[in-house]
Amino acid sequence: MKIGIDGRSLTFQKTGIGNLNANLIAKLIEKDRNNHYELYAYPGDIKLDYENLTVKYIDIPRHSFTEQILFPVEFYKSGIDIFHALLFTVPQLRVSRSIVTIYDIIFEFHPEYFVEKFVKFYRRWVPRGIRRADRVVAISECTKNDIVTRYGVNPDKVRVIYCAAGDAFVPITDQGRLEEVRVKYGLPEKFILFVGSLEPRKNLMRLLEAYAAVKDRIPHKLVISGKPGWYYREFLERIKEPELAGHVHYTGYADADDLPCLYNLAEIFIYPSLYEGFGLPVLEAMSCGAPVITSDTSSMKEIGEGAALLVDPKSPEDIKNALLKMQQEDTRRKFRELGFKRAGRFSWDGIIRDYISLYEDLR
Repeated sequence: MKIGIDGRSLTFQKTGIGNLNANLIAKLIEKDRNNHYELYAYPGDIKLDYENLTVKYIDIPRHSFTEQILFPVEFYKSGIDIFHALLFTVPQLRVSRSIVTIYDIIFEFHPEYFVEKFVKFYRRWVPRGIRRADRVVAISECTKNDIVTRYGVNPDKVRVIYCAAGDAFVPITDQGRLEEVRVKYGLPEKFILFVGSLEPRKNLMRLLEAYAAVKDRIPHKLVISGKPGWYYREFLERIKEPELAGHVHYTGYADADDLPCLYNLAEIFIYPSLYEGFGLPVLEAMSCGAPVITSDTSSMKEIGEGAALLVDPKSPEDIKNALLKMQQEDTRRKFRELGFKRAGRFSWDGIIRDYISLYEDLR
């Protein structure tokens, strides 16, 4: 079969979805030698070179009506059998069978977390794409339940295929490399780490409130790593205030090659997001051996339950108490071991088998 994949996220400054897609695409093409893949990508440095891959550079803008027209034209010209949509939307004009991977539909429940024009676009085209697709992949049971409940989709049409951390997210013993990254980002000796985009959904203002209440009782600084998202300026202003200045360190967007080192250097990882379709940083941290504090809501409870210290993300008091609890070495050791074991249950080999099986079902 000839399988078309939307690879437009590969040339962005990657966050959760971009990282997931980069790993999925690379491992699919590497392991599935029975099918040929045509990757639709923006011009950029695509580091994939396989006999079963053709890279087709396109200029089809995201979040636009034009992708509804131009993608089917490309499928027709290339003779695509299946199109795998990795950016939420599926063209309504049918020239091939299609699969769409849905990471979350948070825009339906919390539109206030997003820019208005994106909410309008997603609400118009995502449900249409889900109904139009032959199969839908949800990256967690939480996301599947949201899709089925919100859009009235037959549960049998939606298959859960989890995610996994990238191969680089492992315990690192090279002290020279770790120290190099510490110096590069000016990291303190002891710190609590958050990784993610700076946007309201990530709940950083409540994290700062909780940390401010305990900062004088613990030896850890707070390190925030991620690119600015929407409505991020309030966060940047808050960490400059006298109460937090010198205690909170913002690294900006960390290079992908450095991120595993950040997790390894952290004594505690915290991810108190209000809502996630999966919560990849939780799994990345666990894979690196960092003890994790995360939210008891949505997919984070699903991924972290039994292996992370769960908190009510809307309660700064609960977050504060978790930070204090993690000061105990025995507690950190416990969650370090539980998290590392839990992360081992999410493997790319199993994920790729599931996707190939899904493709074969549509043959």
